Amino acid sequence: MPAKRNPTRRRKLAHERGMSAWLLTWGCGPGRQRPARERIAAILNPRWSSDRIQRIVEVLHNTKNYTLSEQAGCANNYAFNPYPAEFVRNDGVRQLGYITCGHNPWLLARLVTDLRIVGSPRGEAVTWTERKPQGVPVSKRRLTSA
Repeated sequence: MPAKRNPTRRRKLAHERGMSAWLLTWGCGPGRQRPARERIAAILNPRWSSDRIQRIVEVLHNTKNYTLSEQAGCANNYAFNPYPAEFVRNDGVRQLGYITCGHNPWLLARLVTDLRIVGSPRGEAVTWTERKPQGVPVSKRRLTSA
C-alpha cells in the first residue's frame, strides 16, 4: 500500500530544489555595473536548442540597445547587425552551451545546472553551477578551406 502524502507539506518547486536552465546575463565594462536584479536578462528552458537560444539572445540584445531604425535595418537585412549573436569558441571549436552578443553591454547565454532562487520577490538570491564548456562532437565538425 503506497504511503499517503501529507497535505500540509508543500512540494518544493524546481527553482527551490535546483534545476538546469539557459541563463542569460548582461555584462558590461568596468565603469557601468548593473544591480544584480538587472544582470539576469532571462531564464529559459534547457531543452531548447542552441540555435533557438542564439536567436533569442540576438533579439533581446537588439531591443535593449538599438534604436527603432537600427532594429528595422537588422530585420530587413541580417548583414546590418554589427553584433550578431555567436557561439563562444575555444581553440576554434564552437562551444554549444555558451553564446555571446554585443560589445558593451553584452549578453551571455549559457547552460547552467543547479539553478536555485531563494528569498522573497523583493529580495531574491540566485545561485547556479556553471557547466563545463562542451564543444561540437568531432563527428559533426566540418573542415573548410579558406
